[in-house]
Amino acid sequence: MSDNPKIMVFQLKELIYTLIFIVLGILLIFLLVYMFLHNDDEEAADTSYTPGTYSSAMTIGSIPVEVSVKVDSDRIIDIELMPVEDTVETMYPLLQSSLNNIKDQIISSQSLENIYLTSDSIYTYNVLMDAISTALSKATSH
Repeated sequence: MSDNPKIMVFQLKELIYTLIFIVLGILLIFLLVYMFLHNDDEEAADTSYTPGTYSSAMTIGSIPVEVSVKVDSDRIIDIELMPVEDTVETMYPLLQSSLNNIKDQIISSQSLENIYLTSDSIYTYNVLMDAISTALSKATSH
């Protein structure tokens, strides 16, 4: 046996950085596993539609307008206003832009939950959301 002791020198800064990266790596792995497992469970439970196009009538002022929602068996494909007269577009210019905003959010999230509504046209958003919700309830009840 050798009587020469071996001395190892560690710099404290390098040890701390290494531990921080290890902890961050473990947290990242847990976060990714949680995100992918959690989303798969929600989508499987929430999405079951009868494929087709469903509509819901609403009244803007005194003019009837229909909102059409097209769904596949497991997702929302499109949301649109049925032929809108020029008078509706002229009298209610925020109607189409509000619908486009809602449509983009719903199609990307596939849910009516947590839709961001701007305060400048809250009435328009609420009327549209009610009509979309009614049309989607027809798609799930068949």
